[in-house]
Amino acid sequence: MFARLRSFGISAVPDSVKTVGGLCEDAIKAGCDDLLIKYVHMRYTAGAPTRATKENALAYGAIAARIHKTQYSAIRKFHVNLRAAEAFKAAAGKNSPTPPEVHSYRMAATAYLKEALQDKTMPVSEACDGCRDLLEATRLNHGTRSEQLLSLLAEGVLS
Repeated sequence: MFARLRSFGISAVPDSVKTVGGLCEDAIKAGCDDLLIKYVHMRYTAGAPTRATKENALAYGAIAARIHKTQYSAIRKFHVNLRAAEAFKAAAGKNSPTPPEVHSYRMAATAYLKEALQDKTMPVSEACDGCRDLLEATRLNHGTRSEQLLSLLAEGVLS
């Protein structure tokens, strides 16, 4: 269901939040410990990471901390780390200093995006989505945003 949703858009899966979230929840209740299933479950049951509670941020962080040891593709690891960064930022609140976890997860997300962009088999739309998501996550942080862009340009990824 999630693959269909990502490939064909939200209209391809009627009641997608309930359907995808419910399937992931059923898998977890049945003993599934797969990190990507846990991540998708978070995305479809806890709401947007940009509105995360501290508890949800910790859950996203726990998934991100373990995902790097898996065989999942760099683009999947990118999304997990970026969402963890967004969740920690949201949980801290708009008027709070940026927690160090945000910077760590953003750095990991940037590294995974660089790796993913080297994959010539990745659909162009997915590459564009990743770049857009990373830049949007750092929209208000001009220093970090500039560093990320320069880093991608220096590696020849965006040339």
